[in-house]
Formats: sequence, structure tokens, C-alpha cells
Amino acid sequence: MFHFNLKEVMNTSLKVEVPASIANIGPCFDIASVAISLFKDEVEVIVKEGTGKVEVEVINKTVPEGNQNTAYGAAKSIIESYNVNNLNVLIKVKKGIPIAAGLGSSGATAAAVTFGLSKLLSIDLNKEEMVYHAGNGESIVSGVPHYDNVSASLFGGVVLVDPNTMKVIRLNAPNFHLALITPKIEFGNFKTKLARSILPKTIDIRTHVMQSFQVAKLITGILNNDLKLIGEAASSDLIVEKERSKLIPFYWEAKKLALSEGALGFNISGAGPTVFAVCSSESTATNVAKSVSSFFISHGVEASHFVTTPSQHGAKVVEGGNYNE
Repeated sequence: MFHFNLKEVMNTSLKVEVPASIANIGPCFDIASVAISLFKDEVEVIVKEGTGKVEVEVINKTVPEGNQNTAYGAAKSIIESYNVNNLNVLIKVKKGIPIAAGLGSSGATAAAVTFGLSKLLSIDLNKEEMVYHAGNGESIVSGVPHYDNVSASLFGGVVLVDPNTMKVIRLNAPNFHLALITPKIEFGNFKTKLARSILPKTIDIRTHVMQSFQVAKLITGILNNDLKLIGEAASSDLIVEKERSKLIPFYWEAKKLALSEGALGFNISGAGPTVFAVCSSESTATNVAKSVSSFFISHGVEASHFVTTPSQHGAKVVEGGNYNE
């Protein structure tokens, strides 16, 4: 059993802020993600004496509460791993990341809880353990743990994560701008499960070779701050994009338009439906975002658009102290 001083942690709380993220970044399915600056979740974790119970409340009522929330899964993962059965955890989630948009919303909540609860209980989790517990939370909505979004929300920048060992390699994100366009498409519940279910179970060796080169090109571009390489690689996914694009009306026309308007690269953010464009300047990103959004709207698909940049910052404590009823 993990030992801690109950009197010291009882009725204490932390508020944690975590960024949204773009998973896959084109060819890197399930192994890479980049944190973004625009959207954030705020999660308050409160510890009280009890029997291991976890409660989850969503302040702005945008996602399910209780055991249907990724916060619940992350907290339970830690409590059960360390056999912490003499306290209760109350989690208050304030969603700032758009839900079901492909921007790592569910993973961000799980990451925030993992970070906050480990700090409150003074559990010295390494990166792999952080990713493991946050991934267990994410599995509530995705069906199985996956670790790219939670890693970016935890550590910021660009992250590479081994899905077998949860080992994380963090890279500083180059200075570029991102146009985000979110067409309004109704997928129903468990969008991530749907988006994963349509992917091929096998690929041929030629596709593997070509995809591996694009992964290498993307990482090289990030390391060398070469935006042209980053954009080319982000646009070149031979496996996931062609399947998930079927869920987004007029996707290929939108991609062609974005590239013609100066985007360096274009692809689907995570499970979608948000699409992203890599751009060298804010003005180009703004123009691309407006143009692609207008294109969707002109074809009968409601859409919103945003411009953002990569975030170098992951999870952070924004407030902490005693909690009073």
C-alpha cells in the first residue's frame, strides 16, 4: 500500500490546466502529438477522507459525469495501483477544449487528473507512469488506451510515445501557425471508437516503407525547424487519412484549397472532424482558416475556424490549497 499522511492531504485541492492537442500530425498514427495553445481544460481535484470513492462533476455540463468521464478512469487507475482506500476524490471538470472535435478533449481531462492527483498525494510518477494512468482514463471513451493526446497534454511541445512501453520523447515544437477548421458533423457517441474501427488491419510492405519515410521526414523537420519538411510530411499519410477522410464531406477539395492558399501541409486532427493546416505565418493561417471554413459552409456543412500555435507547456498547477465545504 502507498503510504502518505492523511491529515496533510485531507480537504486539500489543486486546480490543473492542460492544453488541447493534435494527434498523429499526419503520418504518425498513435505515436505523436503536438500540444496547442488555444484551448485548455481546467480540472480541480479535491481529496477528502473516505473509502476510495471517486466522483466527477462537469461544471459546464458538456460531457458525461461520473464513471463515464475519463477523469474517473484516471483517478481510479491511480487509486487502485497504489491501493489508496482511505480517501475519496472529488473532481470538478471545466471544459475549455471543444468536445468530439479531434483536439484531444477526453485525453486532456485524464491528463489533468493524473497530474493533479499525483501532486496532491505526493506520488512521484515518472513520465511512463503518468502516461499509463492518463491512458487508462482515455480508454473510457476510446475503448482501449492510447497515449499520444495524453502525452502532449501532460508535457507540452511535440511528443513521441511508444505505445508498448509508454516511453515519451519530448521535442520543442518549432514556431509555426496552425489553421484549425471544424466542420459540424454528427458522429454520435464514441466517435473515437468509430474512427478507429474503419482503419485497415494490415498494410502492404510498400506502404509501410513509404509511411516510415514520411515519419522520418516529419521528425527531421521538427528537429531542424524546417517548416517546409514538416508541412510535406504532415500532408503525407498513406494509411489513416484516406480512410478517415470518408467521414468528412468534401475533405479532399478542402485540402486542395488550403494548399493553394499557402498552407504547407494539411491533414485530419486525431480522429477528426477538425482538420489542420501547417502555416508559416499568422496571416496565412488566418486566410487558410477563413477560406476552408467558407468552403465547407458554401457546400452546406457548418464549420468554425481558429488559428493557434504549438504550446511548449503541458499540465500545470494554477491553484492549490485547502478545500472547505
